[in-house]
Amino acid sequence: MQSGPRFHPCRFAVRQVIRVREILLYTHTAIIWNEDNSGFVAPARDLFARCDGFADWSDMQAWFAPRLDARDCFHGQLIQWAPAEWEK
Repeated sequence: MQSGPRFHPCRFAVRQVIRVREILLYTHTAIIWNEDNSGFVAPARDLFARCDGFADWSDMQAWFAPRLDARDCFHGQLIQWAPAEWEK
């Protein structure tokens, strides 16, 4: 996932995107939608957050808190260049 000023555009690698999925981030969970429109809850929240560059789930939630909508939800895209550690 890339969003806002936390990420500074730079070319660090050239890689083909393997998957883009819709994601809903709530205070206590993340729901990820597969290509067949089946959703699942992201396992191991701290691991999920670390794979996205955050220290842990609390750090990730603090960064997304100002971006939540009226339902206390952030709707975005999860862009993957390789299978994630949390998928194993």
